[in-house]
Amino acid sequence: MTLGRLDHTGYVRPQGAYIPRSYAQVESVRVAPLVGRQSLLGGCTIVFTGSLETMTRDEAKAQAEGLGAKVASSVSRKTDLVVAGPGAGSKLKTASELGIQVMTEDEWLEMVAG
Repeated sequence: MTLGRLDHTGYVRPQGAYIPRSYAQVESVRVAPLVGRQSLLGGCTIVFTGSLETMTRDEAKAQAEGLGAKVASSVSRKTDLVVAGPGAGSKLKTASELGIQVMTEDEWLEMVAG
């Protein structure tokens, strides 16, 4: 799963790519070329829940913030993405009830690796 990529013409969204709910109505997004991948998740609110198996919660938070996301400790209507590890409980349930995108830690790592 990839969020998209940047090339010399701007942002290119692959067919079927994850787009945060706040951008779901946008058909094409044009951005200036970026240094690195900092704004891929800019403006998104992410919640990590359950046990993370390949990184600490602090590492996950730093990674998300480095990509421009805000990391929250609870799920709300303002949440764009929940990354759920083993043992995820009420936060996962709330995300499902609110229709928020949920992915595993492996899917998260794949997405941010591009």
